[in-house]
Amino acid sequence: MPGIELNLLGTAGVWPRAASCARCRSWFLSRGAWRCRTLWVTLPGLLEVELRDRLVAIGALVRLWPFGDAYDLHVTVPGCSVVWRVDVKTWADPYGLAQALREAPEGPGSLCFVVPEHLRGYLPVLRRGVLGSDARVLTDTDLLAEVRRA
Repeated sequence: MPGIELNLLGTAGVWPRAASCARCRSWFLSRGAWRCRTLWVTLPGLLEVELRDRLVAIGALVRLWPFGDAYDLHVTVPGCSVVWRVDVKTWADPYGLAQALREAPEGPGSLCFVVPEHLRGYLPVLRRGVLGSDARVLTDTDLLAEVRRA
């Protein structure tokens, strides 16, 4: 990431390991605390990086973790005025996630919350959780299709 230096706190040279969940078959990185100058960032899962790669492959311009970790992906398409401010969510409990979105101090705002395709069943609960805001909830597959059409 140009202009940002990330250092893993703790033992030098210790990098996160990829692991998989046998139940849902998704991959993730082992968690760690990272320091970005004076900003603390939690190591993200692989979904954000994979989604970035898939969006770039269809012609989108993507910035990871703009403004520290205000959200995960800033997505634009050349010649299109739409901007997607994407916050990727992979919670195990859709009701807990919906409550967290509602109760966040800054509120859901106008973010586009994205869950993995295998969590498509969460969409109705999450959409009720952001009712009354400008936020949207999609799967990663839906986001890719929407950006492709732009």
